[in-house]
Amino acid sequence: MAGVGEVTVVPEGSAQASRPKNAGSLRAGALRVYVPGITDDAAERARATKELVDVEKQIAGKESRLRNEKFVANADPELVESERRRLAELVAQREALKEHLSELG
Repeated sequence: MAGVGEVTVVPEGSAQASRPKNAGSLRAGALRVYVPGITDDAAERARATKELVDVEKQIAGKESRLRNEKFVANADPELVESERRRLAELVAQREALKEHLSELG
């Protein structure tokens, strides 16, 4: 890890494991890496909020389409399945954005 001055490993759930202010983060499985001082929390909160609004609109559209019995009955089954998969992806994305916003405070 070239250029890293200090690395601190802390157990998940400890007070030290919380995200530092203005820290960028990277998640790989259960591992979280925070790099303090590289982001603007207010700008990141605004960006993530805007993305969350967009994702929620997409979810509403997919849910509406999949509730439409005529669409489900008449559309190619592969298209219907594709819409269901995309809806699941969007729901997961929404949850990740909510968690991210929660970490930002």
